[in-house]
Amino acid sequence: MSSMPNMKFSEAPLAALVLLVLLILATAGCSALVNPDEGRLGGDDGGTVRTEDSGNGDAAADASDDARRPDSGSLDAGADSAPGDGGTDASVICIGGCDDGIACTIDTCVAGTCMNTRSNSLCPPGELCDATLGCVRSRCMNDTDCDDGLFCNGEEHCNRSDPGADEVGCLPGEAVTCDDGAGCSTEACDETTDACEVTLDHAACNDSIDCSTDTCAPGADGADSDGCVNTADDTLCDTDYCIVGRRCNLSSGGCSGGTARDCRDGSACTVDSCDSATSSCINAPRDDDEDGYPTESEGAMMCTGGTDCDDGNPNVHPGATEFCNRRDDDCDGVVDDGCIPIADTCADAEGLPIVVGGGTVTVRGTLADFDSDYETPCGRPGSRDAVYYVDVSTNVDLYIDTLGSTADTVLSVATDCDLTGFSELGCDDDIDQGRIHASRIWVHRFRPTAVGSTRRLYILVDGYDPSTSGDFQLNVRAEIATGDSCGATIDISGGGSLIGFLTASVLPLIGPTGSCQPSGSGTDLQAVAAFHGPADGNARFDVYSDDFDPDVYVRAAPCASGTEIACVAGDGFGAAGFFYSTRLTTATTSGRTYYVFADGAAGGDSYWVSFEP
Repeated sequence: MSSMPNMKFSEAPLAALVLLVLLILATAGCSALVNPDEGRLGGDDGGTVRTEDSGNGDAAADASDDARRPDSGSLDAGADSAPGDGGTDASVICIGGCDDGIACTIDTCVAGTCMNTRSNSLCPPGELCDATLGCVRSRCMNDTDCDDGLFCNGEEHCNRSDPGADEVGCLPGEAVTCDDGAGCSTEACDETTDACEVTLDHAACNDSIDCSTDTCAPGADGADSDGCVNTADDTLCDTDYCIVGRRCNLSSGGCSGGTARDCRDGSACTVDSCDSATSSCINAPRDDDEDGYPTESEGAMMCTGGTDCDDGNPNVHPGATEFCNRRDDDCDGVVDDGCIPIADTCADAEGLPIVVGGGTVTVRGTLADFDSDYETPCGRPGSRDAVYYVDVSTNVDLYIDTLGSTADTVLSVATDCDLTGFSELGCDDDIDQGRIHASRIWVHRFRPTAVGSTRRLYILVDGYDPSTSGDFQLNVRAEIATGDSCGATIDISGGGSLIGFLTASVLPLIGPTGSCQPSGSGTDLQAVAAFHGPADGNARFDVYSDDFDPDVYVRAAPCASGTEIACVAGDGFGAAGFFYSTRLTTATTSGRTYYVFADGAAGGDSYWVSFEP
């Protein structure tokens, strides 16, 4: 008999128990299945929860179960893809990540701690999320089991009237209503904020009144049924700097009232105004006559920077032309400096320093400074006049005009003048028919009566009528006299009065005669002058004389042989204070050269040809 090892009797049961446990573990392997509370989770198999495929060969069921069960090792929805993810400080991490392997949980790391939150919304319809098993059939024990994690579709509830009944499950919630009833806003439920988000449309509240502030403010004090608040804003009426105090009145439709801004600076030397464009007050130096020079004084006040010594006359300022008018035109403190003294009568007339061929001598004055001393048929009685004279010692042509005058002037010339009257040779009013109010006279072949002597010609500058009182300018020049033949003629283009002399000693005979002249007139003395056809094509000549009855005719160039275009014989009657006068009117071509002849004197003296284009 073999012998058994020595052991105590009490140790045999303990060894047998350890051996039994080891045998069970060897048979079960290294894994264990943990069943949930089948009564709580529910299911169509009477409360039994289906686990992983047990190898029964049902491939369709296996695929369905795999779709709803947790994955094996892959990241579930919301799982961290890297340590530290979850919106917290990246320096505080969760070692190993937070993926729990459940597809319907949202896995985050918060301050180093993993958070695995169920989300029913990640499960298919009719299922709930279990923190251990993943998506399972939607049988519920309480409302928390039914929460899908969404705010906007309302709060889900568990319908558990009978815990053992198959129909026990989750009921959907009532969707959140976000309408605030205002027409100027739009509302929408926002899952990210779990709240109703409101978008305000202020433009929908525009009341078309420029001075109102229009806002969409549902529920605010004063809001209308659409949620709009329209508030009057007086500051929006301040659109014009030069008007202050305007107010916004919504009932009347906008801004109203207001007064002009006071820009006065208290100085009489400035003109005060407001400029809306620059939003500023302007205090400009006073320049009442608008000549560009500010007044140097206003009453007893001296104006800083002012230079105009007469701010009521635009012709008076620094640098102005000095007229002989007994005033300081250029504001240099000297009256009539550098000008020829003015004279009111022939007795105190001043001579003009003309030089033959030496250019034009100009004198200026103001008719208001003179009296009416002489009358001329070219003006009206009572008009103011000034007198000058020239002395000549040789045969000259004198060119006299008042171009540059601001007053309507009349010119007259005479060889004799005293207190009893002005014995004129002729006069002129306007160089054309009223378009230019300056006057012009040519005195042709004026010469002394004896060799070695001088002869004086008085020049009268007259206003057109008694009301004429402006400034005048008299221009005079002397040239060696031209002849009275087709080879040498004086040019009277532009209009004016030609005054000349017919004497055998100074004027040659000219022929042939005009077609209207009587036979035998070819031996008479003639005067001839050239002119150019005026722009309007019409020319009128009036020829006056106390010595002969003038025949007048006009030829187109050439002078001696050109075609005659008009001829009028003297009729023995005079006009305008003269014994004889003849008028010729004819059509001409603008710019073409013509010649006018004054004929009919077997022997005579002065004549006056008035040419009015």
